Parts: sequence; C-alpha cells; structure tokens
Amino acid sequence: RGRSGIMNGPMVFGQQRDQWFHAETVGFVAIAAIFIGLGLSSGWPANLVMYIIGIGVAVVTVIVLLPNYIYGRYELGEEAVHVRSYMNDASIPYENIISAGPVRWTETFVKTAATSLKFVEIHYREGRHKRRISFTPAERDRFVEELNSRIAQRSVSPRLPMAI
Repeated sequence: RGRSGIMNGPMVFGQQRDQWFHAETVGFVAIAAIFIGLGLSSGWPANLVMYIIGIGVAVVTVIVLLPNYIYGRYELGEEAVHVRSYMNDASIPYENIISAGPVRWTETFVKTAATSLKFVEIHYREGRHKRRISFTPAERDRFVEELNSRIAQRSVSPRLPMAI
C-alpha cells in the first residue's frame, strides 16, 4: 500500500548482504587458495592433507557462500509474497500469513543461510500445518512495512453494496 492507502503493484527487493558476509567469503577463498598452494608446493604425499583441506574449503565456499551472490529476490506481489533465495523458494498468499516481522539473528541464525543479521520471519499456514520462513531482504524495515500493509488490506472484509 502506498502513502495514499491504495495497494501498489509488485515490489521487488534484493537480498541484504552485510560487510561481514563479503569478508567471510573472501576469507574462505583465501584459506582455500593458501591450503591448496601449500599442498601443491611441497610435494606428495607429505602435504596431501593440506591439499585436501584446501579443496574441502573451496567446495564449501562454492556450495554454501557463492550462490548467495546469485540468488536472493523477494517480491511483494498482488496476491502473495514470493521468497526466492538459495535456501528458500516459497510463494505465500497474504491471507495465509499469521504474522511477519523482523527477528533477532540469534533466533534464526542456524535455520537459514545468513548473508545479514537483519532477518525477516514470516509465520504462515500451509494446509493444516503452520510454517515459518526466514530471509534477509534489502531494506528490511520498508519490506516489513509494505508486507504488513498488504496483509492488513487482505484481512479487511470486503464491503457489501448498500441496499436502496
């Protein structure tokens, strides 16, 4: 809902990536390079362990950290919020959302891939089950405000025509 109180069209938000996440990624790449270099430079089999550690760190970096630079799109559509990130892919109709808002990183840190400490968590119904999803949209406060506005607009009963 815009400032006029009328719901606007779809709004797209990117993924928040804090500075520590960039430093973490660079650090893992550097550690992998150092261990692979040490493993290759000193001959086999003495430094095979260093080489294997370097390859392991490189694999973890490619699988866990780097995809977070590619994925991460959150859309507030006309009928639903669409969460598309490396670890989450969901389309949640506004009328199914129980609550939504910012959460502390300590409450959700291990439940999702973290690129920021500024999480949003949505509690929603899916059939008979209650679910929750955590993610890190850019402009978190604006995202939450707009999301809650759209949820509130859906929860208001439609007005019936007046009898003449």
